[in-house]
Amino acid sequence: MTRPDPKCAIVTGAATGIGRATAHALARDGYAVTLVGRRAEPLEQLATELRDNGGDAIATPADVTSPQEAADAVDATVKQFGGIDVVVNNAGVGDSAPLLDESLERWEKTLRINLTGAFLITQLALPHLIERRGAVVNVASINGVLAGSGWTSYSRR
Repeated sequence: MTRPDPKCAIVTGAATGIGRATAHALARDGYAVTLVGRRAEPLEQLATELRDNGGDAIATPADVTSPQEAADAVDATVKQFGGIDVVVNNAGVGDSAPLLDESLERWEKTLRINLTGAFLITQLALPHLIERRGAVVNVASINGVLAGSGWTSYSRR
């Protein structure tokens, strides 16, 4: 099977920080990039910036915890770029509170964004990744192994 060019990556949590830097690095390496996040404006700005620098990018505002929005992001990627080679699950939140002060709502929100969002995007992209022998990169915090006091929903301590 001949792989279409360019390779394509989906980056969640792409609007700022690690996601933004990852999108820049992938674009520099010749990847077309689908930028996924909840806020349209910074995604559009980043897409324009990447295109202005010779890259190919689309902004796809989506809440990764929504099965329909996650599916729409994957579908937009395949429609625009013909497939998926890499998924970078970077969307996440870090919410801090001691266990006695942690609410079930905040606990569940953190798990939905940090875990369920990565699950949904990966599951939806998997047929395309298999077809192109792609890869999944899950960005995680050191708090997954070295917990900090007061970070109940974010780490194990």
